[in-house]
Amino acid sequence: MADLPALHDPAAVTADWLQRALGRRVLSFSRTDATSIWGAHVRIVAEVDGEAAPLKLRVKIASSSVFGRGEVDYYLRDFVDLPGAPLVRCHHAAADDTHYHLLLDDLADTHRNQDEFPVTGDYGRGLVESLARVQAHRWTANPPDATALEAGLAGPLQGLPVMLAAMEDGFSAADRRRVADVFDRLPEALARRAADPAGFAWTHGDLNPGNILAPVEGPGPVLLIDYQPFGGSPGHDQLALNDLAHAMVLWWPEASRREWAAPQVAHWHAQLCSLGVGYASADRLQQDWRLCVARTLLTPASRCAEPGAVTAHRELWTLHVRRALAALDDYAC
Repeated sequence: MADLPALHDPAAVTADWLQRALGRRVLSFSRTDATSIWGAHVRIVAEVDGEAAPLKLRVKIASSSVFGRGEVDYYLRDFVDLPGAPLVRCHHAAADDTHYHLLLDDLADTHRNQDEFPVTGDYGRGLVESLARVQAHRWTANPPDATALEAGLAGPLQGLPVMLAAMEDGFSAADRRRVADVFDRLPEALARRAADPAGFAWTHGDLNPGNILAPVEGPGPVLLIDYQPFGGSPGHDQLALNDLAHAMVLWWPEASRREWAAPQVAHWHAQLCSLGVGYASADRLQQDWRLCVARTLLTPASRCAEPGAVTAHRELWTLHVRRALAALDDYAC
């Protein structure tokens, strides 16, 4: 991979830059610009020497001062030695103190974010199989220590009173008591569980549908993008089941979660066992599932800690609270 500095300006994405990044002659080049709240994006179509068809690529430029360089490491270090890793192919990446960039395949023709598709059994199996591969590769036995647990709870605990006050509109007193009770019990439960290193892995941290690329049609791997906690952050090593609970409880419709969660969690665990890791007992697996279901309430509370979010994102956090409460009942958490 060429030794190029991190991009700061999308205008620097030119045919010459692409040729140096790929290390091959670029015969034709066109680009389209876009932006998001996470950074700048440049979509490229280029004829490249040695390729039978034009390459479709995407450059992402984001702030390393805000997000760190973990997404670069995700592609270039953390999973580069995992054969068939369920990641988007990365052709070049670099980071400095303020910016980082990624040059990735543009898969818009073959994959879509999962929020554009209904949850099915095939999709669920593809997701848990991909997740098991990356988690087994980083099955750490390194639970978060007291400092990391405290850091992970700081935002949700700050947002909890804001969320409970806002829940006076649209939620029952019993709902608010249930949420408060979970938060009363959760810190001790998480600390107690962290005393046993079994079941911990590097977790993605935010398996929402926008961070999951599923094939538009036919077979193919489900790909995981936008790795959230990033290596070395306080939330990096967590119970592996947190990723499944986050995806299935908060983002799957309740009917889909009730139909598919149990068989997919079982399939996920079977995949882990085939890769040489996993749980020693089904009882511990179910205990951890219930703990991780309760932990999903940290997500809406953390969102409510953001300035103005309790109002601006009310539809989303209330949906997550309702889904979490339904799951707490379903699994007797």
